[in-house]
Amino acid sequence: MPFEQLNFDMRKSQPKSGESLDDILQELRKLQEKYFKSASKENKKRIEQRQFELVEQLKKQAEKILAKTEDETISQEERDKLMGQYGFTMDQLAINLPWSEISLGKERDIQNQALETLQLYFKLHPQAKEVARSIFMLFHHGAGINKELTADAYQRLLQKQPPSQEFAYQYMEAENKGKSFLEKYIALVLNKERFSLDNDYQELIKIEQISNEQFSLILDVANWFRRVAYYQKIAGITEGREINIQRAIELYKKLAKQNASFNKFIDEIYKEQGINESK
Repeated sequence: MPFEQLNFDMRKSQPKSGESLDDILQELRKLQEKYFKSASKENKKRIEQRQFELVEQLKKQAEKILAKTEDETISQEERDKLMGQYGFTMDQLAINLPWSEISLGKERDIQNQALETLQLYFKLHPQAKEVARSIFMLFHHGAGINKELTADAYQRLLQKQPPSQEFAYQYMEAENKGKSFLEKYIALVLNKERFSLDNDYQELIKIEQISNEQFSLILDVANWFRRVAYYQKIAGITEGREINIQRAIELYKKLAKQNASFNKFIDEIYKEQGINESK
């Protein structure tokens, strides 16, 4: 799982004027698939033109959302949600750029721009759980990794080759930065003063009646453990990898009780890690 095109948020995006955020993202994902399946240069050019149009719409939506946060008449709670939506939009904008932009590592510029805004806001408003999650997602999608290493990793991906060890090391660094914001997000959702994935992990397993928000949270955590384990394998790191694999599988199994489609993620982990038999 070297590149995750979308970590599905279980909550629906609010529709905007014109095309909704959901509609734009769905079309961008379809266009991305068509681009890599197409052998025609002319067709690829047309696809990229449409991608640029949709990306421009996302940029304008992000700008509008950010402008709304300046409205002094809205509540702090609403402002927090808007900032979280801004972060989500920028995150999706970054990972859904046309290939000509992605291949140059330009998503990193967008991620860095969003991080600067969101981290400053979260420092002033540490109660903003939506912002904590957005910051986590930006790191989870590789924010801060060297652009040249990123471009090289995407080229390797096209050739069905794993990324370099140096890329894997930098991705793990990004995930470690995101971990603290994921833990802050978990603590805010569970109404706890603090939460540690190292020490309090079992509390997630013990949740019985899972709300939509908790479902999304558990999915985020499962994806985090899976992603770290993947890059540990690429980097040749064994320490802690087995635990990360086990926890990812355990959380996906918990989600699969609510939605059986999550069992496929377990099968994908087995393939990524070279595990022959299900545990």
